Amino acid sequence: MKKIPTFLKVVIIILLVIIAVVSFFFIRNSIFLGGTDKENVAYLSTHQLVIDKNENILSEASFFSAGFDAANVYLLGEVHGFGDVQALDLQLLKLLHSKGVRYYIAEMDSLQAKLLNKFLLGEEKDTFLLKEVVQKHKSWIPQQAGRQFYEKWLSVYDFNHSLPDSLRITVLGLDKIAGDTVNTGISRDSAMMFNFRQLVQEKGLQNEKFYGLFGYFHVLQSMVGENNSRPFAARLKQSGVDVKSITIYTIAGKMYLPKGLGIPTPEDEQIGISNADGPIMLVKGIKDLKAAAGTQNITLFNLEADQSPYRNGQRLARVKSTMFGDNIEPSDKETPSTEFFQYVVLLQQSPAMMPLY
Repeated sequence: MKKIPTFLKVVIIILLVIIAVVSFFFIRNSIFLGGTDKENVAYLSTHQLVIDKNENILSEASFFSAGFDAANVYLLGEVHGFGDVQALDLQLLKLLHSKGVRYYIAEMDSLQAKLLNKFLLGEEKDTFLLKEVVQKHKSWIPQQAGRQFYEKWLSVYDFNHSLPDSLRITVLGLDKIAGDTVNTGISRDSAMMFNFRQLVQEKGLQNEKFYGLFGYFHVLQSMVGENNSRPFAARLKQSGVDVKSITIYTIAGKMYLPKGLGIPTPEDEQIGISNADGPIMLVKGIKDLKAAAGTQNITLFNLEADQSPYRNGQRLARVKSTMFGDNIEPSDKETPSTEFFQYVVLLQQSPAMMPLY
């Protein structure tokens, strides 16, 4: 019997190791995700609102819980780069405007917000100015600076100019000023909270309502991780502000990942592995949303209605990162999901954000 050559033995060993690692990775992820929970699926099936991204404004019926209209701040949280989020953001902005929101708080600095307001409130639709805003946004949130983002603000301009001057939407930039080296030791969420308070005070906005789209972490209302990190929404809530958070989870969607971020990027700058069911990001309980939503593109779920199982457990509030960044886990294992957010959107088959040019 012939002996197996040494190099072939090495190849076989390497292949076995790779198979073992991949198997371990797959099994560990499957265990974390788990299966569906019948009670949760039954609840979600009766507390959902299907959204048509092509509609002009969100049709709410009697979907939201009592107290929703009384909130001071509404936040929509995303993983940056999914194109359909922009259509949802526009619909929510129009809906909330009908409930008294005139100020859009944004994950951008005050200088960029000033340019955007110049566009939104200008007598003429200056598309060159808006393109400048999008270009500047690339240095801050490159995955968000694309065609759908541009088209959303064109629509906001049209909406604004259908309104009396007193009801028009104004953008408030809450983030750190890009390139500011003075406050580099301050966390972004701390800076957002400071800037929010300062703008409210300076502009006399104590009785106003606010809405904005932020990255997922920033809209969580309770502390996260072993270090008790406090997101922007948690700081708002702890200061006595009535906040409603809506988080977005994606399945079978594409994310825009432009070149130049230090991460391997496909030629078309789109990746399909950053959804909530893995492999990079895993959301505990995501299969419940999928089972309740079926094949609908955009489904909004109310987690805070009476008898909601999300008032007791942490399903949907536990997010595991398998490759990049830290897990987003509740600091307190007893804090229920509804103390982090009250509504969740399942976004399926979303195209990636497209480059503007």
